Amino acid sequence: MNTQILLRDKRYLFWTLQFAGWSGWAMSFYLGVIVWGQPPENYLWYLPMIATIGMLLSLVLRSLYRYMWDMELPRRIVAIVAGSYGAGLVWMAIRGTIFHAMFPDERKIMEKEGMELLSYFDGAVSAFWVMLVWSALYFGIKNYMLAQEAKERGLKAVSMAHEAQLKML
Repeated sequence: MNTQILLRDKRYLFWTLQFAGWSGWAMSFYLGVIVWGQPPENYLWYLPMIATIGMLLSLVLRSLYRYMWDMELPRRIVAIVAGSYGAGLVWMAIRGTIFHAMFPDERKIMEKEGMELLSYFDGAVSAFWVMLVWSALYFGIKNYMLAQEAKERGLKAVSMAHEAQLKML
């Protein structure tokens, strides 16, 4: 199948970008863990799981954004920030629950050092930024595609007008 045709299929493009984006996030997160120390055993099971949960939460954001697409800009901005913050908090809570269930020894170390709350707060801020960047990309790509469609419609209209003028001559 032609690449241009596939890129015009919004559903295909959305899912390709979703998979690529969340896979990229998981790989960069894993590289960060490697830089800061030795990841726990079974960490390669944990990352795809939390990336998938992040992707599912971004689908919830997508539904919210579709619902509020026609709202005025200030309300949309508030919804984007609040939705990203809420999705980030939920994602971090789920991530923490799964992490502590899969790696109980890591939790004991964090509790012993008094780092559990700080780690959750730091993770929640990071998760918020991931969701906010996802939201910005979603709106940026959607607006770009709408602008391209409008440009194509304009070019088609100009072409039809030229054709009509030629026929009149």
